Amino acid sequence: MVENRKVKYAAMAITPGTRIGPYEIGAARVVRGIGEVYAARDHDKQRDVTFRVLRVDFAAAPDRLARFGQESQAAAHLFHPNILTVHDVGTDAEAAYIVSEPMDGQTLREALEAGPLPAGTVTRYVTDL
Repeated sequence: MVENRKVKYAAMAITPGTRIGPYEIGAARVVRGIGEVYAARDHDKQRDVTFRVLRVDFAAAPDRLARFGQESQAAAHLFHPNILTVHDVGTDAEAAYIVSEPMDGQTLREALEAGPLPAGTVTRYVTDL
């Protein structure tokens, strides 16, 4: 786990089948923000996970590297039914990563791009938030 210390994050190319520690990378899910998100398998714990790694094109920017480190530390300490549980945060072979429970479904942005949401759905989302 990333502790309160300076960690230099770099980036590496990741393709399906790549092994990073106990994690075997599967299909890419999305490239958004400063990270690439993949489906993965944790072979130690025999479970499916989501593996997020710092995007290669962000690796050269110190402010973005610091943001990734801060986000990793903050996410690892959050526990709530509406927030993904973080299982692991770390670096391996110069890649900074966050491992969480699997992400299913679509983002709110994707849902809104498909058209207006029904009032009941909006109420449920706002209540959950």
